[in-house]
Amino acid sequence: QLEKIEDSYSYENRYELEDNEEYLKLKAEYKSLAQEKKSYLKEISKKDKSKLSEVSVWVIIYGIILTIVSFPLITLSIWTDFAVWLLDLFSDAFSNLNTEGFLHDLITFLVIFSLPLLINLVTWLVHNNFIKTKTDRKVFVSFWIIQGLMSIGVIIYMCTLVY
Repeated sequence: QLEKIEDSYSYENRYELEDNEEYLKLKAEYKSLAQEKKSYLKEISKKDKSKLSEVSVWVIIYGIILTIVSFPLITLSIWTDFAVWLLDLFSDAFSNLNTEGFLHDLITFLVIFSLPLLINLVTWLVHNNFIKTKTDRKVFVSFWIIQGLMSIGVIIYMCTLVY
């Protein structure tokens, strides 16, 4: 109705529109309804907010991927494939080392556990550089702790197999 009244007056008759009583009444009603709608939306948004709804979606997705990659059965196959790939990549340099001794064992150990170290480094970099809110940090740290515990468990298991 408000738009019809505005359209019926031409641009030259704008001053007459400001004096029109029905127009002023509708305009005041429109403003009050807009204000009421705004306060209602604020009220609803306050009720619906939980701690989980404040967390960014990408943090949850990254955490789920970390948990899946850190799951022991998946981790063992991924780590060994990655270690074999690294050993093939640097096979010439690795074959020049003594086949016995501390240095050989250290490099083998680092190659086997290079993937979890890289994943933890990437996770640390993401945590420090991309996560801004306090809630995101708490959720991310909890996923990181889960990943760390699973990685430590797999490392202990692999060490018992090797030694």
